[in-house]
Amino acid sequence: NLNGDRTMTSIIKVDTLQKANGATPTAADLGINTTGTVLQVVQGTTSTNVTNNSTTYIDSGLSVNITPLSSSSKILVMAKQKGVRLDPGGASTLGGSIGLLRDSTFITKPSPSTGHHALYIDGGNLYGELELTFLDSPSTTSQITYKTQQATFISGKSFITQQAGAFTSVIIAMEIAG
Repeated sequence: NLNGDRTMTSIIKVDTLQKANGATPTAADLGINTTGTVLQVVQGTTSTNVTNNSTTYIDSGLSVNITPLSSSSKILVMAKQKGVRLDPGGASTLGGSIGLLRDSTFITKPSPSTGHHALYIDGGNLYGELELTFLDSPSTTSQITYKTQQATFISGKSFITQQAGAFTSVIIAMEIAG
């Protein structure tokens, strides 16, 4: 500018950014702090009836797959098992519990009789729902399957049924930038 005004405006337009090695730059590479940002949300549902009469955990039919974008991300998993029916089947006290697995490994597994996800009643049947929330640090960018498993309070006597009455259970996995 010949008039001494040193203010300039520039616009850079590109179709693709690449790092020197050909990789796509991350937000951190560009100096952008994304910590705490939700990067993706996925959901799984089921309405398939599953019954267990054992204190051994079995799949409840509820799962979700997620592939983290970064190995430093955390995954917030929330599950709500609906239509939970507990039947004493000859037991005086009954209860049930759900645990959470990452692939084939438990990341939270309460005792069916004392777990924080247990329901109890003396005599009769109990209907309701079981919920859990867990913040996981899987340290991977490979696909992960999160699923719930269920167990009953007294093996061979009481029964726990998930999705009884065709209720739909839901599991949500949220990737949060770390």
